[in-house]
Amino acid sequence: MAPALRALWAPDTWRRTLYAVAALATGVVWFTVLVTVLSTGAGLLVTLVGLPILWLGMVLARDVMAPLERRWAGWALGTRIPAPPPRRVAGGLLARMIAPLGDPAAWRAVLHGLLLLPLGVLTFTVAVTVWATGLALLTSPAWAWAVDGDVLWDGNRMDTWWEWAGALVLGAGLVLAAPWAVRGVTAIAGAMTRALLGASAADLASENRRLTAGRDAAVDAAAAERRRIERDLHDGTQTQLTALAMDLGQARERLEHEGGDPRALALVASAHDTAKRAMGDLRGIVRGVSPAILADRGLDAALSSLAGASPVPVRLDADLPRRLPAPVESAAYFTASEALANAGRHAGAGRIDLDVRDEGTRLVVEVTDDGRGGAHARPGGGLQGLANRLAAVGGVLVLESPEGGPTRLRAEIPCG
Repeated sequence: MAPALRALWAPDTWRRTLYAVAALATGVVWFTVLVTVLSTGAGLLVTLVGLPILWLGMVLARDVMAPLERRWAGWALGTRIPAPPPRRVAGGLLARMIAPLGDPAAWRAVLHGLLLLPLGVLTFTVAVTVWATGLALLTSPAWAWAVDGDVLWDGNRMDTWWEWAGALVLGAGLVLAAPWAVRGVTAIAGAMTRALLGASAADLASENRRLTAGRDAAVDAAAAERRRIERDLHDGTQTQLTALAMDLGQARERLEHEGGDPRALALVASAHDTAKRAMGDLRGIVRGVSPAILADRGLDAALSSLAGASPVPVRLDADLPRRLPAPVESAAYFTASEALANAGRHAGAGRIDLDVRDEGTRLVVEVTDDGRGGAHARPGGGLQGLANRLAAVGGVLVLESPEGGPTRLRAEIPCG
């Protein structure tokens, strides 16, 4: 009894009742509009006027009626109905006119508009009948005296106590059942709306393929741009800086050999040292942007170089029988690089295990250290940036780092 009483006062019950009653009116409107426009356009297809009228009807169904019905059903039924992906039409005016005729989402919207009328008749009839009959019987003692005739109970006026009791019990039962009856018919309406006006599985798959292709293109473009920057820095700026350092070194040696002005010698020596430090910094930047060894010799050699340069001993186990796409290799390299750097700088590790495996459809990178643990991804931190970099290529980052260690970082990158 308690759930039935709660259902009487639930806002959801009254939203659904409003939806069920209003469905008849909206069904009449959309049925009339669509039948009129589409039948007129179909009848006039032999002329130049028919195609624009048909186009108008399809656009009304897909781009006007369908969004309104999705929002209306979403509010009343408490469910979100995802819209089909937008149409993308290339070509001139004629192509845009014909495109809706080949759009499954537009035809589903037309079908929904036509079925909304009979469905509205059903929901209106059930909601009004159950609510009106139940409330009428439940309140009959208050108004029956004012009604002339014998239409109250089984063709006769109620004049015995058991007839009055029966009317009250039946009325109470119908009122308590009304929310569930309304939920039932509106559930049918909601299912039809989701099936005809929501995004189909084919729509979602197509949109997913389009977004994946766009993401892959953006990742490839970013990787190509990093390689271009690396080449420009390596072949241009780094070469010029190397030449400058060599010239300063020769000038320094000559000044020292010939006993030149001590102040000039000090300035040249300072400039020479600064140029050498700048060269070292630039090499680090170049390796951070896109290491040349990764592009030239592949991920295995690049990881070996990382392990050899690490201040903490690294045991490397790499199973890489093939070259992988550049974005995948780049993501794996920078994952290993960031993990080794964190273990060396922050974890106080004495040993690091780096395992990289090509499992066919995914590349797995695992870095385990015996440090103090307690690592976690902070907004704006290196691990969060690493997770964002992996997400750009569809990868995921899993971090296990209890206090006291050990720390285990696992990255999985799709590469099938």
